[in-house]
Amino acid sequence: MTAEPPEPSVPYGFPRWSFLYTIIFCFSFVACISASVTLRRSTKAISSCVCYAMYWYFVCKSIYSFCRIFVLAKSVSEYINGHSSWLRLDEARDVGGFRLLGNETSNDPLIQLEQPPMTVKVALFIGDAALVSSCLWMLVLVLELLRLVKTTMDRGATAEKRMLYFYLYFNFWAVATYFTAQLIVSSNQGESGRTILESTGEAFYSERFEAVLITAASVQSLVLTAVSFAYGSPVAAIFHASMCRVFYLNRTGLNLESVECRVVQSPLYKRLKRILVVYVACTVPYLTFSWVVVAKAYGYMNIVPDELTILSTALYAVSGFALAFVLVANQQCMLSWCMVSDDVIQQIQANEAPTDFPVFVNTDIESSSALWGALGSVMLDAQDIHDNLLRTLLVPHHGYEITTAGDSFQLAFHNIADAVAYCLDVQEQLLLQPWPPAFVDCQMPGSATITTQLSLLQRPKTVFHGVRVRMGIHASNPAEGP
Repeated sequence: MTAEPPEPSVPYGFPRWSFLYTIIFCFSFVACISASVTLRRSTKAISSCVCYAMYWYFVCKSIYSFCRIFVLAKSVSEYINGHSSWLRLDEARDVGGFRLLGNETSNDPLIQLEQPPMTVKVALFIGDAALVSSCLWMLVLVLELLRLVKTTMDRGATAEKRMLYFYLYFNFWAVATYFTAQLIVSSNQGESGRTILESTGEAFYSERFEAVLITAASVQSLVLTAVSFAYGSPVAAIFHASMCRVFYLNRTGLNLESVECRVVQSPLYKRLKRILVVYVACTVPYLTFSWVVVAKAYGYMNIVPDELTILSTALYAVSGFALAFVLVANQQCMLSWCMVSDDVIQQIQANEAPTDFPVFVNTDIESSSALWGALGSVMLDAQDIHDNLLRTLLVPHHGYEITTAGDSFQLAFHNIADAVAYCLDVQEQLLLQPWPPAFVDCQMPGSATITTQLSLLQRPKTVFHGVRVRMGIHASNPAEGP
């Protein structure tokens, strides 16, 4: 009795899912390139770590998208040809897209897989390095935005440039180290090969992608945590930035600011919220399944349905386009066809209470000239605490800032009650601020801490602590004119 010859395998056909991923990456590539060009013009005029972080993020994202487009195009061409020496032409690799491209071999005599072409390997490694770099730049962007929310001002041109060089060097060496390690791993793998038995199923990820998966997923998980939950974490100390969180900003009112007598959402808060929305919608599903792969490896295909794998991969591919749209594009122009017109908004705002005769508040720091002359940089830190406090308390009391003159603020409120409550709140909060020790200990007029006389039965009560702020209130009236 002779054994029947094995039936020839039927070609898989056109890889519709890999082709879909390629199209989505093309949209992301064009969007990231456009965002990079736009931000390049901005960075020529503005020396800000925020602008540069966004610029380098989209540059790295453009490189990543281009490399993935190249690799996916090579894979699609292999499917169309109907045979490949380095890629298994099956449904699993079509559904997984670029995530299943690797250099594993098999002991099946009918299927001998070779190493991928050098162009594919180089594109994979460059794409991996660009992905890690973009994740690090997004972390820098989030940290810088959170710092601006707390301080409301930049570091100055010189300090911003110095910090930018630090970020550039750190990112370069981190990516160079990763890229070198990946080349070493690839070289060793090419010499010894990797065998996976058919009975245990094919590897869903190659060694290369498992490494970049853990690295990129860890950094992106850190970004997601920083923008949503972290507050005062050790990461902030590393990057010399005070970290807030979107939920914390909502709870404390830092998500609002007063602009032209109106309480509106802070532009920085809007940007952080948009980053969080894009990460939750596009990145969280991909990260979730990535950590499942790390834990289950070969059993991943039996746990996650193909539909969820397709959806998570497509959303992750479109994340570059989404971030370019929410961070750089003019949403008002692009969404004008579905937004409420300005005429309707003006009619709604016409029903607001009149503000013809506001209440003015003028503030001034006592002995500020003497303090600046004696303390210098210490007074600069005290001035920052003073300015942040006065601006932070404006929103809860429905006030807005008119202008500043040195250390003096000119403010306006809707009524006397709001103005008086604001002044009292400022005086109470001044006693609780973390003033620099050198400022408190100098014992100069306008900075000395004064408490009530000590008593055996009563706890000492602080009368003055930190800067002393004089505040004057003026209520306008119709006799003064509009």
